[in-house]
Amino acid sequence: MLSHDGMAMDAPSPDMLLRAQMVAQLEKQGRIRQPAVAAAMRAVGRHHFIPHVPLDRAYADDAIVTKWDADKTALSSASQPAMIAIMLEQLDVQPGMHVLEIGAGTGYNAALLAHLVGPGGHVTSMDIDDDIAAAARAHLLAVGLGADRVTVGVGDGAAGWAAAAPYDRIILTVGAWDVARAWFEQLAEHGRLVLPLALRTAQVSVALDRVGSQLRTASLHPCGFIRLRGAFAGPEVQLTLDDAVGLRLLAEPPLPSVAQITTLLALPPRILSLPPHANDGLRYLLAFTEPNVVSLFAPAPHRTLGSQALGILTPEGDSACFLALHGHHQPNLQRVEYGAATAGIAMEAAITRWGALGHPTLSDWSLTLHPHAEPPPAKPQTFWLPKAAWVIEARVGREA
Repeated sequence: MLSHDGMAMDAPSPDMLLRAQMVAQLEKQGRIRQPAVAAAMRAVGRHHFIPHVPLDRAYADDAIVTKWDADKTALSSASQPAMIAIMLEQLDVQPGMHVLEIGAGTGYNAALLAHLVGPGGHVTSMDIDDDIAAAARAHLLAVGLGADRVTVGVGDGAAGWAAAAPYDRIILTVGAWDVARAWFEQLAEHGRLVLPLALRTAQVSVALDRVGSQLRTASLHPCGFIRLRGAFAGPEVQLTLDDAVGLRLLAEPPLPSVAQITTLLALPPRILSLPPHANDGLRYLLAFTEPNVVSLFAPAPHRTLGSQALGILTPEGDSACFLALHGHHQPNLQRVEYGAATAGIAMEAAITRWGALGHPTLSDWSLTLHPHAEPPPAKPQTFWLPKAAWVIEARVGREA
């Protein structure tokens, strides 16, 4: 290979070519828009952090589970590159910043953050498991990132890492049910926190800016992450409904028993019509405005409930109504009811509410997190999601 002046140049290595192709594809899809994020993902080799994975798979746009528990539940993974890019752009890291990452994983995300903050900044990454933290530390050292650039510690993520606070940016690469007070307290004023937040079982990557005693969304994006473990795991319950096909339910109490749910789902389903313009925004409307929301998912699409379903399940276990997602390349929603009409009536009211609000999609919503000690004022067309540390105000549109 020759340079423009005719001098011999080294040919790019296979991993460099694959990395360039991955970034180009993410840019084409609109997943990467910021030049700094593109440069970081071109510079840092993902294969160094998942050395047991074949090179072509290391640069595929897929999440790769790296640790399982005895029940075959994923405990840690290398996140999907597209999702990494989206969250890094939400985080808006600048050179010289100090960043806390909760959920060390393989160390790849910390390496990208180190590239973004540069030599004048610092990254602190932490994990609840010693072996995961040790592996991440070893991977980072292998690419020349020692403790002067990235500190990797072990601890419960709910407590943050007070020793290096305050942080300009905090990012979670694990799903959380709530925002820990420690994260807020360790975040600098006007700093930004990005995390996958559970909102009645629907998970959303939220970028939250600290404004006084509140946190306010800068952006929202769909996501799906392994949940946080430890003292701050939250009340969500995951139940196996059919072990043979891997059908599982994710919900918050109160819940009927597994026997009641399986009996209900064994009844003949009623497939009902949805408005012709129904889209994923209706699912988020449910998550933001309805109690008793649950999610169903399975490795292979369910014959009636599709690849995933979100809907209303009564605590008595006698009625359910789901928005079931079918298809992958051209997904479509179906409304599926079981049992008594109670959940279906609530779904009909939610569909009407969605129309009255102008059929909002996820990006049309804004969230404000108020501390419990400061009750928020009542506002029209506002919905409330209580958490342990905060009350979340959800509304369509931005504050003036």
